[in-house]
Amino acid sequence: MPNAGGSLGDGQASGYSTVPVAVKGLSGVASLDGTCALLGNRRVKCWGTGANGELGNGTTGQESDVAVPVKGLTGVIELVGNYCALLENGGVECWGSNDNDGALGNGSKEPFSDVAVPVKGIAGATSLVYDPAGGGGYCALLGTSGRVECWGDNHDGELGDGGKEPSSAVPVRVSGLGS
Repeated sequence: MPNAGGSLGDGQASGYSTVPVAVKGLSGVASLDGTCALLGNRRVKCWGTGANGELGNGTTGQESDVAVPVKGLTGVIELVGNYCALLENGGVECWGSNDNDGALGNGSKEPFSDVAVPVKGIAGATSLVYDPAGGGGYCALLGTSGRVECWGDNHDGELGDGGKEPSSAVPVRVSGLGS
C-alpha cells in the first residue's frame, strides 16, 4: 500500500507497506473512521493529508505521517464521514473540506476549516450519518424532538427538503417525517 501524504501514519513520509503497520502517536483507540481515530478519552487524532484542514490541528497544506490531535475537540462519542464528530452534549463539529456544498454545516462558504467548527443549530443530536454515495451530505437525528436535519450536498435530494436547493451550508429539516 502506498504511503502518499503519510496516510499509513507510521512516521514515514513515503514508502510502501505490504503488511499492517502501527500508527504512531495512537493509544487507547475506541474507533476509527478513515485516517482519524476516536480515543478512549473522547478526543480525536488524525494523520495523513492536511491540504484542506483534514488534520484539524490548525494547519493547512501540510501532511502528518503520525497521528496529531484535532485542536479543541473534546467530548466526542462518534466519528462520521472522516471529519465530523458527534459530541456528548448533542452537538456536532466538523473540519476539513467544505467543497461538498457546505459539508461543514456552519454556514460558511470558505473552502475548508483547519479546526473543528460547530454545525449551526444542531443541539440534542443522538445520531449522525454521512452519505458519501450522494455527494457528501450529513444528517443528524435530534433526540428530544425526533427531527432529522441534514446539510451539504442536495443534488440527488439527500437533504430531504423537497429538492428546494442544490445544497445547504446549514442544516435543514427533513420534511415528511414524524417524530
